[in-house]
Amino acid sequence: MNEDAKDPLFTHVEPLVQFRAKDLANALARGGVPYSTASARIQNYSKQNLIHVRGRVGEGKNSPNIYGITDVAAALMLSGLQDCGVADQEVLNIASSALYYWYLGQQARSPHPILAALSDTLDGTEWALQLRFMRHSQTQARYVLRNFGRLDQEAFWAGAENVKDPEWSSVGEVLITTAPLHALRSLIAPPAGMN
Repeated sequence: MNEDAKDPLFTHVEPLVQFRAKDLANALARGGVPYSTASARIQNYSKQNLIHVRGRVGEGKNSPNIYGITDVAAALMLSGLQDCGVADQEVLNIASSALYYWYLGQQARSPHPILAALSDTLDGTEWALQLRFMRHSQTQARYVLRNFGRLDQEAFWAGAENVKDPEWSSVGEVLITTAPLHALRSLIAPPAGMN
């Protein structure tokens, strides 16, 4: 669990909890990921708690998991990182925490950042997930700073207080935008004739 997290994850009503793993895999596949790869990614994300299972359909031990729209969005963002070559489990965990948790000092606008990002993106304001990799010159330790916020606002680097020592230097950065979240519009729009 992330000690910097501001609020517990499950203290709110999650919107649109109706998706199964195949729906998440289809969302990734629509973005160009081969379906077999998309399905394997969803299984890994669930198993590693990178996305959150909101419930189950039925009572059996093999009954399918159910996910919310925020989990579909988080899966798209994590898949985007993997498309950029990020496969390190620790880095994926850090990215997942940035998607689901507000950090102290951030203004919480929704139960978690990925929901605010989805709302803003569908309204035309893109967000970005940035990971900045730092290395300590003496200990060789690695630290990953993370920012998940609107592109039109100054970056909020969670964890920056941990790398103020001049011995830390930046070795690289990965940035992905929330553009893939536009594909979710069809999943959350009411059916024709319902509005």
